[in-house]
Amino acid sequence: MMKLLSADTLSCISNDKSYQPSSNLSNFVFYVAEYEAMQEKIELLEELRMAESQLAAGAGVSNNDARAQVLARINAPK
Repeated sequence: MMKLLSADTLSCISNDKSYQPSSNLSNFVFYVAEYEAMQEKIELLEELRMAESQLAAGAGVSNNDARAQVLARINAPK
């Protein structure tokens, strides 16, 4: 899915010293894809941080319990 970037985001990208302005649309699409990939990585890292804090607080589930829960869901009548 391709997302449109806001003017604020574009100004941040264009202020980046490594960014070289180009009229080539394929370069722009590449920067959008790169931005989206960074956003996905950030979301994943935030989820990992949350999971680590939950585990530290004792909110974790043992591997055996998790497996039993998944199998129960799979085998549940539909």
